[in-house]
Amino acid sequence: MFAGKTTLTISTKVRADAQPQQTLVTIDWEGYTPDQAMADLMAGTSPRVAIQAKLREDGIPATLDIRAVDFHAKRARVNKPATVAEMIAMVPKMTDAEKAELARMIGNAG
Repeated sequence: MFAGKTTLTISTKVRADAQPQQTLVTIDWEGYTPDQAMADLMAGTSPRVAIQAKLREDGIPATLDIRAVDFHAKRARVNKPATVAEMIAMVPKMTDAEKAELARMIGNAG
């Protein structure tokens, strides 16, 4: 199991043509296991890239505290298929074009 904290600075651009913004990130490793670390490393996207993608959605703060176990839990949920109930809940948030594409896909599935 890991313990302690790591502090580092990451540079994130909101858009490709924007100036990078600096975020001081503190990662708390308490409770994070080697198995979780391996799963996160094998997820296909580095944790830094995943964090930067989230920052682009939510806004880029000057500082950010992350618990590694929480990051792992969120990533584990993201990497599993959505349930039928979760998919149904997405429909009201879809654009008309997305709904039309979904209807086309369902029509082709049968």
